[in-house]
Amino acid sequence: MRSALLLVVLALLMALQSPIFGLLGVRASLLDLPLIATLYLAGTSRALRGFVASAIVGLVADAFTPGGLLGMNTEIHGILFLLALGLAARFPLTRPVPLVLVTAVSSSLKTLLFYLFSILFDRAFEPRVEVLLWGLPTCLVTAVLAPLLFLPFAGIDRLVQGRRPSETMLR
Repeated sequence: MRSALLLVVLALLMALQSPIFGLLGVRASLLDLPLIATLYLAGTSRALRGFVASAIVGLVADAFTPGGLLGMNTEIHGILFLLALGLAARFPLTRPVPLVLVTAVSSSLKTLLFYLFSILFDRAFEPRVEVLLWGLPTCLVTAVLAPLLFLPFAGIDRLVQGRRPSETMLR
């Protein structure tokens, strides 16, 4: 139930993101909401349930990526969840400073994985350095806004389970 509501909130936020950013004249991919959802799941969920939910987060991201290979974001979010799960054991992802740092590292890694998987699996992809540079603004904006973007997901936890995310860290 909790994971399903988190996925619905993510899909709604992603659906609202494109028109709002379009009105502002900003590219819609400037903010990586699926990455934030994956990090939230890594910080607050059990390993298997969080991994499956993160893979579905990747499918949602694939659905919002026109022209992309189906499953690429699913693989990337699965890998990022496992890495973030290890980091969440050492750093409290519910605190702003560790969250910003982990988000910056994860966003950079996601850009590199996307580039690598595109080279390996997408025959139409032309490897250029500009593709990697496009990930830099996304990394910075996502990292800075990560503490604010955790709030809707924490609200779902409070609504469904009646507890704060920090209480689920040990589960």
